Amino acid sequence: MKGVDLSQFQFNYDLNWAAMFVNADGTVYARYITQSAAGAGAYNSIASLEKTMRRVLALHEDYPNNKKGLAGKLGKLKPYKTALEMPGMNHRAKRN
Repeated sequence: MKGVDLSQFQFNYDLNWAAMFVNADGTVYARYITQSAAGAGAYNSIASLEKTMRRVLALHEDYPNNKKGLAGKLGKLKPYKTALEMPGMNHRAKRN
């Protein structure tokens, strides 16, 4: 995620793992993220991931007819475009 536009995704920074489903033009279809007091993987399962993937395929089949409805899945503008632009990032040249 070093060079990724942070505004592209609605993102929860308290997560251990997330999957993003994105069209080649940058349109975000979905994200597969779970979190619970029971632990990071309490609700993650192959079955729930497969269900999400099937929903994404249905969205993709109807694309670009549904593009306008997917616009709300983008994140908000951030003060820094990428993680590498954040203050305090040491040794940026080594991280590119």
